[in-house]
Amino acid sequence: MYQRILWMMCSLPLFTLPAATVRILNDAPFPLSALILAATGEVMGRTLLNPQAQFSWENSQVDTSKNSMSPFSVVFHCQTNGGLYGTVNNVTTGAMVQASSASGDRYCSPKKQEKGQKQEKPSDLQYGPEPINPDQWLQQSRY
Repeated sequence: MYQRILWMMCSLPLFTLPAATVRILNDAPFPLSALILAATGEVMGRTLLNPQAQFSWENSQVDTSKNSMSPFSVVFHCQTNGGLYGTVNNVTTGAMVQASSASGDRYCSPKKQEKGQKQEKPSDLQYGPEPINPDQWLQQSRY
């Protein structure tokens, strides 16, 4: 009885449909878009990734036994200006792709400001509280 249940549980993964899966990690300090391309050049998927975000792309319609669509390529673009960040080629099914391992510039230039547009002042919270003037120390009570 237990052997039959064990055999059924072990053979269950053999009967599932094959699927192509690629995991993508944006370990860059820039927001990026990732484009997943098949070996034929066909666009298989795309996603937007904030810094330190992760995405798992899966396509159950790809027949992994024929490997006609793999290896995949992942092309990263900058969300700020649409420029090319980098490309990872020869990505196999089930692989983890990191933006830092892409070949290319691996840099996103900031958005250019239009004429007449004021530069935004960073938040005061970013720098913390202002230091106390030493003259103010004398005016404050110790308790």
